[in-house]
Amino acid sequence: MAFEMSSNRRVLDYAGAARAVAPRRLLVGSLIVYFMALAVAPVVSSIQPNAVGIFYWFLVAGGAILGLSISRPTSPLLGAASGADLLRGARRTTYLGTIGVLLLFFERYGIRGAPLEWDFFAVRAALEDTATGFIGTTAGFLAAFAPLGVMMGLLAGAHGARVPWRLHLLAGLVLLAYVAASLATGGRSVLLVIVLIHVLAMIYLRRLSGRTVNAVVVGGVLLAFCGLALASASMMLERLAQTGLDPMFSIESSGYAEWLQPAPSALATMQSNSEWTPLLGSFFSLAQYVFHGFFEFNVLYTDFTSRHTLGGFTLWLPIKIISLIIGTNMNVDPDLLVGWRSGIFTTFIGPIYVDFGWAAPPLIAALFWALSWPARRLALGDVRFFPAASVVGCVVILFPVVNLLLSASGTYPFVAALTIPLLAKPRREANKNAC
Repeated sequence: MAFEMSSNRRVLDYAGAARAVAPRRLLVGSLIVYFMALAVAPVVSSIQPNAVGIFYWFLVAGGAILGLSISRPTSPLLGAASGADLLRGARRTTYLGTIGVLLLFFERYGIRGAPLEWDFFAVRAALEDTATGFIGTTAGFLAAFAPLGVMMGLLAGAHGARVPWRLHLLAGLVLLAYVAASLATGGRSVLLVIVLIHVLAMIYLRRLSGRTVNAVVVGGVLLAFCGLALASASMMLERLAQTGLDPMFSIESSGYAEWLQPAPSALATMQSNSEWTPLLGSFFSLAQYVFHGFFEFNVLYTDFTSRHTLGGFTLWLPIKIISLIIGTNMNVDPDLLVGWRSGIFTTFIGPIYVDFGWAAPPLIAALFWALSWPARRLALGDVRFFPAASVVGCVVILFPVVNLLLSASGTYPFVAALTIPLLAKPRREANKNAC
């Protein structure tokens, strides 16, 4: 499906661009790459696999793929937003992100008293000792617009709008400030999400203009992930330095290393290169970080004996909002669940199992059908839904690693992205509704 813009005679391939970032394609590709990489990764598991648990995992993953495959767009919807509409949406998105980031810093360092120093654990301790109130929740939501302003400006430019350089600059600065706020607590998930959504934006915009994903694009993607790996490894070294732990001790004794250890050959390589041991150890910890969740789920399936929480994990955000309104904490306390280890990934499926048990396969199919809605709108040519579709893309890419919807780094940007179609609502549509 291609659409020719009369303003600059540019042909935009909406259907082709949407196919390039389709969530079903991303999920299947992610699963294939994950298990192929796991087969050759220099790691060994110290647990005996549970055949029923593995069957359950793939059954639920199949339900997710089914949910993404159920519905297809049936009627064309071209030119739902003009360049001017998208530019207006880019401005509003960037301004909301700016307000949110400023509010986030004020709430964290002004109200909750986090120290202004590069000490992950001191900042985290200050935040854990104080409760998040209405201002913190509002700041978290508004700041989630920060990663989306850059891509909205690029979308507007692709549709013929003249995007002021000041808007691009502000969007970039707000994005960097949002990343800095996350790095200050030692978190890496926000940085990962931001890299992924902008990689997807690069692919989408290239396909939108009719260009192929060539070697230059692939090289750029690989370079972005190498940079991400280096940044993540550097953060790991800094965290170890702040705790006084040795990298070798970390990869053999940390929480995510309990069931996934380095292969003897990998261990020998790290030990025989003493000057490179810290860096090699931090990079190896990334492999454990990525792959341990599948084995952790196996242990969770075997050891979990508490009652299923019936959505207490998956629906944490609405539960949190209700708790703030009524003044009573209704969120699930994970420390009270037998068999659940807080802070340890169990892939996307771990929290789903804790919530719903064997009722999960049809429920996850329904969940992923709902999550595919932005992609269906995108395939019809409504590019206002690309930010939401890109966040869903992150969710499915990281499916074998972590449940991104379980954290604010995934849920807040998704909710923020869902409001962007309103921020970029076409004038003609608004006028029609007003009549």
